[in-house]
Amino acid sequence: QATGSGNPAAASYTWQVTSDNSNPPAASATRTYYRFKTITPTTSYQTEAFTLPAPPSGTVSFFYKVTLVAGNNYIFSTCNHDHGSGVAGGSANFDTYIDLLDASFTAVAPAVNLQTYNDDCGSGGTQSFINHACSASGTYYVKVRGYNSVAYGNFTMGYKKYASSPGPNGIWIGGTSNAWATGTNWSNNTVPTEAIDVYI
Repeated sequence: QATGSGNPAAASYTWQVTSDNSNPPAASATRTYYRFKTITPTTSYQTEAFTLPAPPSGTVSFFYKVTLVAGNNYIFSTCNHDHGSGVAGGSANFDTYIDLLDASFTAVAPAVNLQTYNDDCGSGGTQSFINHACSASGTYYVKVRGYNSVAYGNFTMGYKKYASSPGPNGIWIGGTSNAWATGTNWSNNTVPTEAIDVYI
């Protein structure tokens, strides 16, 4: 058995080949290969640029590995319209498609673990825009691909996170210290006033 990993052109990959030493040898050699880059959404708009090469057949894809937290919304976009989200958007010189998959996806049957997807974001464009309300924390994969075998080229994906809705004030978190007057020790980073019920 042989394994390897690397980081070509800001992308990570893994591969594995397993052989059978029986006599006569069985046809058991296998290989798995896919590329991904880990990204970390914040409340600030960020971008990732990549070039999808021409596929030998079918479509070509690139994956971004990301940890999502329940209660937040996440935007992933190759579209240059913000759709009221405050995200400046991305860009692409080809027809894109974005899938969001959970961590148990496989290259053989990715649609089984599909969480959401988008083909065309609207506004007359053929780029893609996902605004996903996360209900379960965990690892996910954002898959950017061409719509068909002639869709490939340069793209920039814009992404960010934001709270789905603010929770109640007055809940003690104690994330910084034991100081009552420190905002980061309270929910929504807000020190409660006399009008707010306090929960400790």
